[in-house]
This record gives sequence, C-alpha cells and structure tokens, in this order.
Amino acid sequence: MTFFLVTVDIFFLDIKISPCRKLMLSIIPKIAYSIALIIQASSDKDCKSGSWLWLVADCFIIASQAAWSIYQFCKQLFINYSRTQNQVDHSNEKEKNNLESQEPQVIEIFEEESSNISHHSHTDADVQPADVQSERQSNQPRDEPQSPSQIEQSSLSDRHQQESRLTDRHQQESSYLNHTNQSLNKDIALQRLELSLDYYTLTYIGLMKQYDVLEEQEGFTIKNYYVNCLYIFGFQVVLTYLVSQEIQKTIFNFTKPDYSLLVTRFICASTLHFTVVKDVKQSMEMLTYFANHQPEFNGSLIPFMISTMKLLSSLFTELVCLWLLCGQEKVIDCIINFFALGGIGQIDDLCATTIQNCSLKSVFSDKEKMPIIRNKTKYTLNDPNAHRGAKLIIFLHWILKVLYKSVYFYFMPFFIYAFAYYYILKDQ
Repeated sequence: MTFFLVTVDIFFLDIKISPCRKLMLSIIPKIAYSIALIIQASSDKDCKSGSWLWLVADCFIIASQAAWSIYQFCKQLFINYSRTQNQVDHSNEKEKNNLESQEPQVIEIFEEESSNISHHSHTDADVQPADVQSERQSNQPRDEPQSPSQIEQSSLSDRHQQESRLTDRHQQESSYLNHTNQSLNKDIALQRLELSLDYYTLTYIGLMKQYDVLEEQEGFTIKNYYVNCLYIFGFQVVLTYLVSQEIQKTIFNFTKPDYSLLVTRFICASTLHFTVVKDVKQSMEMLTYFANHQPEFNGSLIPFMISTMKLLSSLFTELVCLWLLCGQEKVIDCIINFFALGGIGQIDDLCATTIQNCSLKSVFSDKEKMPIIRNKTKYTLNDPNAHRGAKLIIFLHWILKVLYKSVYFYFMPFFIYAFAYYYILKDQ
C-alpha cells in the first residue's frame, strides 16, 4: 500500500492541476490509510501479529511523504507569488512609462491652446477700430524678426530634445525587459546537473561537447577514461562477488543477539545507506539528462553505460555489505566489515582524487560550470523526432524512481533484518 501511495504521488507531480488539489490528492489517501492501520492495530490487543510495529513504520514513512508534499506545495505557492509580483511590477512600470510618454503630448496640447487663444485675440484686434489698433501698436514693443540661422537653431534644439526623450524611453523599456527576463529565467538558470566528483561522473562530464575545449588543451582522449571506468567497475564487481562467495561458505550462527549488536548493525547499515544513496540518485539523474540531451554528447551509448555501471556498483556493494553484517556476532567485527565494504564502494572516488592536472575537475568545484538542464522529460516524450532509446531510458528512469522512493530510500537499512530472518528460517 505504501508503494501504491508513492506511485500516486509521482503521478500527481506530472498533472497540470492547482497546487491545492495536488496537496489534497496527496494528503487524503495517506490519512485514510493511517486510520485503517490504527483500526487494524487496535484489534490486535496482544500484539502477536506485529500490527503496531507495521503501524509505526508505515506512519513514519507516510509522515515523511506528507512533509515532502507540503514542501512542494509551499514551493509552488512561492513561485506563483513571485510571478504575480513580477506581473504587478510590470503593469506599474508600464503605467509609469505611459504617463511619461503622455507628458509631451499634454505640453503640445497646451501650446496649441495657447496659440489658438492668441490667434483669437489677434482676430478680435483686427475687428477693433483703426485708431485703437494704432494706439495699441504704438504702446506695444515691436518684436524683432528672427533670422534664418536662429530659426534653424531653435528647430535643431527641439529635435534634440525629442531624440533625448525617445532614447530615455527606450533605455527604460530595455532595462525593464532585461529585469523581467532575468527574473523569469532565474529558476531555469539555477536548474543545473548536480554531480559529485568520482571517476564515473568525471568521464560522463568529459563526454559532453561543451567541454571539448578542456580535452583539447590537455591532449588526452576521453576513451582512456572510459576504459578505466570499465576496470574500476570490474574490480568492484569482482571484490563484492568474492565477498559474497565467502559469506556463503561461512556458517552463520544466528544466536539471539544482544542489544548492542542490534544497534551496531543498524547504525552501520544506515550510515552505509546514507553514503550510497547519493550515488544512486546521481546515476538516475545522469540517465535522465542523457535521455533529454542526447545531441550534447559525443557518444551515443557510452554515457548510458557509465550511468548504469555507477548505479549497479553502488547497489551491489550495499546489498553485499548488509548481507555480511547479518553474520557478525561482535560489535568490532561489524565495524571492521562495514569500513571494508564501504571502501570497495569508494574505489571510483579514490581513483578520481589521484588524477593530477585535470581541468575537468574545476567543473565540479564551481556550480556555475555544471551543465544546465535545458530540456525536460515531458518535452522529450512529446517530441515525435525524439530517439526511441531516449523514451526507453525515460521509462526505465520512471520505474527506478518509483522503486527508489517507495522501497530503497526508506527500507534499505531494514534489509539487514530481512536477511537474518531468511537465514533463521533456512536453518530451521
């Protein structure tokens, strides 16, 4: 049921409905499922079937999912508020520009009205008797006639004033458009591929066309890095396989462990899970980025293989480590085996740190140099010209995403008890 609820959450994220409806469709099934668990657990008064244990575990998972849904809801509300605020600022700025553009028109209208008034006064003066007009002309000072140069200078000054007003207006409009474009593209510019430095991600970044300049400066070929990735993946698989064979040969004495051993096993399993879950998530993001940005890569199959190798090596190492921790009967043995298996999973990180004079490392130290996510999965699925392999990779990523959010992220450290329970049943 928890798996179904997580699948419903992932499905609702891609539907174009209001954030309030998304929140209600996400919270209501969780509340109903929690009430059903409480009713079922209340019928088990002796706690023989372990209903209360399942209730606590499921309620913890549902609460974390509900918190994530509320976080996404608040984030969407903030984005909508910022967009409305930008629209209000845009309308206010537009009204301000309109008022500034209307000011010269008002001045021209006022000048026309004043000229009409003066014209009417002159016509009234023409109607008056000749002796009154002669008396007024004798009292008024005579205006000197303007020369052609003065008329030309006045027209030039008026033209310069109009041009200055137009340039100011264009500058204001361009500055406002730049500001709005920056505010609207701010979220898109911040969406970059987040990767940490290891040998797989280093080779993945080197396969992108935008970093060909760095490759030409150093004079190396990225194919050498790919061959080294194959060696590293082979070493990790062989070592974990040999450890698993050693576990099968060893006779596990599943006696009832004490409290300190149970706590040590769970802490080691949780710590290993927290370190590996980052690599699993990055490998899934690498698959999605390759599916949505295939023209940006030099190879058509190598980035997919690198992402798959990173995913499989991380999962295989964690499973074998949990399997090994089940058979340990001492606290010190759990800690030693935890660091040993964790070191196998960190081989790619160690190999990446030993590389010297590699300018591709600067990409991981500066987030602004990381590749920008320009295309989304929905655009690739709706594009009729998209490659079929890209759509298959997106479908694979969707399955991995459901398993990641419903099973792997929450339950993987508890697999240590599932392995122990399996061997107890096998011995009986």
